[in-house]
Order: sequence, then C-alpha cells, then structure tokens
Amino acid sequence: MIDILLLGLFISIVLVGGSVFIGQEELRAQNGREEAVYAQAQLITAMNYRLADWQNRTAAEMIAAKFCDRSIRTVGNTSCSLDDAFYNEMRNMTDGTGRTGYNYIFWAEAQENVSGNVTTVGSFTVCNHQPTVCAKHVPAIATTIIPVRCPNGEAMAITYLNGMWPSWQELPLACD
Repeated sequence: MIDILLLGLFISIVLVGGSVFIGQEELRAQNGREEAVYAQAQLITAMNYRLADWQNRTAAEMIAAKFCDRSIRTVGNTSCSLDDAFYNEMRNMTDGTGRTGYNYIFWAEAQENVSGNVTTVGSFTVCNHQPTVCAKHVPAIATTIIPVRCPNGEAMAITYLNGMWPSWQELPLACD
C-alpha cells in the first residue's frame, strides 16, 4: 500500500513539475515574440522619424544622403556618444521611444557594388549601452535592406538593424 502511495506521489510531482516547466517556457517564448515585434516597430519608427530641420526628410533619407556624400560619422568601439547634431537627434528619438528596462542598438551600413566588387561605404550606430555588441547575440532583432540611388548615380544597399535586450544582460562584444 505504501508503494502505491509513493508511486502516486511521484507521478503527481512529475505532472505538477512538468506543467510548471512548460508554463515557464511558454511565457519565455511569448516574451521573445513581444520583444521581436517591438524591435521591428522601433526600427520602422527610427527610419520614418522626421524633423523640420531635416527639410521634412525621414531619418532613413537623411542616413542615405549622408552615406551618399560620405559624411557619415561612426561611434567609437567603447562609447555610445558622439558630438554630432544628427547623431544626437537620432539618439534622443531612440531614447524617447525605447522600451524601458532595455538596451538598444540601431545600426545602418551601406555597401556599393562597383563592377562586381562590393565595398562598405560606412556605418552608423546609435545605442544606449554597447556600441560593438555582436548582432547574433541580440535576442530581439529586426533588419531590413533598402536600395538607394545617390544623386551622383551611385547605387548602394543600406542594411538597417535594430536590436534590443534586457538592461540587466551584458552581451558579448565580439562574434565568435
């Protein structure tokens, strides 16, 4: 009789423990989906951001123009700050619309293809914590690639990326 009671207790513990584990995994997966959707919304917000000072152009149009005239400025490897008016506007926008309790990185890189040779024109980064975080380690990430035709006739492809992760989490800086 004690054997049957112990067996029943064991089965009950396994069933309850399994249900709790499955519930936690479902919650974690749901949080991941919500973060990915928020990262995509943040990317769209950043690319469509407008200021009167920019002659009513979007941030994506401003970034493209800066890549075309080669005036883009890149944040250094150890800092998320740059004394540049355009960078500061983009940072203020991402700070204002970012999800509380999360770090973010907004990144753009332009490449051009000249006679089959693909070269990187430059990159632009706005972040609040880690400017050199490896993209493959960012849990919630959104990307898009937009082709651009410069006024001088050059054709570029600009890759935009927006990533976010909980502020308590320190991500690896290098891709391994």
